[in-house]
Order: sequence, then C-alpha cells, then structure tokens
Amino acid sequence: MPPKDSAKQPFQLTPEQLAKQAARRELKAQKVAQETQGRSDDPLGRILQRDWLKSKSLTEANDGNTVTIMTWNEVDRLDNLLPALSSRYSHIYASGHKKEHGCMIAFNKDIFEVVAHQTIYYDEEDVRQGNDTSLDDDASSRWRRGTSRITKNIGLIVGLRRKDHADKGFTIATTHLFWHPAYVYERCKQVGILLRAVAQFRDQHGTTHLPCFIAGDLNLTPSDPTYSLLVGESMTESQTGDLNRSRVVHISVDPTINFKVPKPIRKQRESDEEAGEGNEDDDSDREITNSRPCVDSDGLLNVEELCSFIGSSPITPLRSAYGDVLGSGAEGVETHGQRTQRTDERKGTHEPAYTSYTHFWKNTLDYIFFSTPDNCQATVEAILKPHRTEDMGDGLPKQDICGSDHISLAAKITFITDPKERR
Repeated sequence: MPPKDSAKQPFQLTPEQLAKQAARRELKAQKVAQETQGRSDDPLGRILQRDWLKSKSLTEANDGNTVTIMTWNEVDRLDNLLPALSSRYSHIYASGHKKEHGCMIAFNKDIFEVVAHQTIYYDEEDVRQGNDTSLDDDASSRWRRGTSRITKNIGLIVGLRRKDHADKGFTIATTHLFWHPAYVYERCKQVGILLRAVAQFRDQHGTTHLPCFIAGDLNLTPSDPTYSLLVGESMTESQTGDLNRSRVVHISVDPTINFKVPKPIRKQRESDEEAGEGNEDDDSDREITNSRPCVDSDGLLNVEELCSFIGSSPITPLRSAYGDVLGSGAEGVETHGQRTQRTDERKGTHEPAYTSYTHFWKNTLDYIFFSTPDNCQATVEAILKPHRTEDMGDGLPKQDICGSDHISLAAKITFITDPKERR
C-alpha cells in the first residue's frame, strides 16, 4: 500500500521520456516555423503579410509603415480591441441605435488631436425642405425624409488637427452603408446625406482648407451608380434602371404593407455593357420583398435629384486611392475590371477585384476616397496589396490569412500645399 503522502511527491520523468518530450517540442517548433514563414508574429493572432504596391508614376516612395489614421466598420468587442490600440492611438466610436457594432476612427495620439466629431443617423435626416400641405404631420415628416427603408446605419465624422501645426490636419469620415444589394436608392441617398454633413462640418469648424477622406464599407460595387456619382462620372442606362427599380417603400417605413408580398419587386438587370458579375446577380439577396412601389407622397428623390444631391457637393468628385494607383498602370493586383471582364474605361474598373471575400459573397465593397482643396496637391504613393485569391481559399475569415471577411485597405498619400512641405 503506498504511503499516505505519495500524492504530494513530484512525478519524475525518466531520461528516455525527457528526450522524447524534447524531440516533440522541436518538431512542433519546426512545424510552426514553416507554417508562419512570411506571417506576422503578433501574439494576438497571425495574419498573412502583404506588400506595398507603388504608383507606376513615381520613381520612389516613402517606405515608412507607421499608420497614423485608421477607419473601422462593424466594430465590436471593444474591450478586446481598445487595449491593443491604446498605447499609440486614440479613437472616436459611434454606433446606430440598438446596434451591437459601430464605426470607429483611430489616430496616432502623438501626432493628432480632435477638433470635433459628429455622428449622422441616416434614418433621421431629411432630404427635402418644407411641407406637403396635402399631408398630415407624420406623413409630411416621412415625405421630407424620402426614406425607402429603415436601416439604422450611420456615418461618423472626425476633425483632426496636428499637434505640431494647428493649421494642418484632416477631416475624416467613415460609414457602413446598408448591406442589401438591391437597395441601390437607399445607399445612394445615404451617401448624399454623408457628403452634405461633411461639407457642413468643414464649414462649421473652419476646415475647408484641409484635405478630407471618406473611407469605409460602402456596400456598393464599382459598377454601382453611387460609385459613378462619387467619382464624377455620368450614369449609364443600366445604372439609371437600377436606381429606379430600387425606389420602393419597405414595410419598415410603411407598416400597412402586407408582410407576405405576393409578387416581390425583383431587380431585373438588363444584359448590357456592365454585365459580367458572375453568379452574383442571381443571388436571392438581390430581391426586394415586403415593399411597394413609391408614390409622390413618399418623398423619395428621383434620379435627377439624386445626381444633384451628390454631384453638387463641394467635395465631389472624389479620388480613389486604389483607383489612382491601379489606374496608373501599376501591376501585380487583379482589378475589378479584369475580374468582371469589363472593357470600358470607367474609373471603377481600376478598383481591386475583391475587398470582401466570404464563402457566399465575393466583391469589391470598401474604398478609400479623398478630396483636396484647390491649393493642395495630393499624390498616392503606394497602396497595400489585397490578398491573392489563391491565399483566401473558399472564403474569409481564414486562419493565418485574415481575421475578417473584409480585406483591410491602406494607402500612403502625400499632401503638399507648399513645395517645401509634406503632410
């Protein structure tokens, strides 16, 4: 019978067992080294490193990799995220009503300080002025809003000023627009509201002389009419049709609509020069259901009014950081135009082939847009290459590749207002 205190005696491995244990550790270390070759040593998780792609028009570019400003969308788990950022970055965060995730703008706190910030709740913004005298107060309010669907999406604007030069800085806006592919009108209206808010923000805080950015998950493709309006291009006949077909009113706006719509209003794209989106156009998520066609009293903007809403903004047309570099002839990144076999020369063809790569949905949805005042020259020196399709496999997130279903975008941009200055 073993002594009563035998459980307290330490267990001793034999020399043979110790040798086998050491060999197993060595094999495991070798396997890990092979698997993580070319990947980050971040203790919070490994991701596949990506290279910078320089603009073909530049002979040299700044090789610094310090990120000074970041925009984030669908941000949650702040208790885990913020401690990882707090040593270098400050942030502004906002979310839609009753949403569990939101938008965030983070910035290097040694370089910038906040001038002001503002959250835009798209569902609560008017797009028309005055009143329709034929309507009661509630109906008149809906007419001014011109909303096709309640979405709870927001935009976030932050004014940043350099600590070492109070007259230099940026206006940064980020947004996560409504996701449903068929609701083209609602996203277009939301973009118009954001542009209006950014312009008013800059006027209010005296920052019209500074560059501004609009970056985020816009949930629209480079073939979308809203993209064309943002970059100053006219809409095609197909895009006009997309907008008109999405001018509907959802049950979230008009609760009198029968929830089970007998014949859903379908998005019926015509075969034209912009076809080529693969099977994505056949996705059932492209159907508009539980909705009715709009009438004048709903207040929805027509195509001409939407074009004016965006085109008359003092900060449009916008430039795309990725569109600039990939449009310069820089090689090594598949573009949206190459993937969809588009033969036209519209600006959207130069965006990356993918920025969202899930198992069920793969497309370009994220952008870095910017605008500069007349006295400022901007040069996009380099962009961070997206992941290659062969690395992403069946879809993201993917262990040791990318922890999100979206591919992060990054750009190095130089702003010069004086030949001797770089911002």
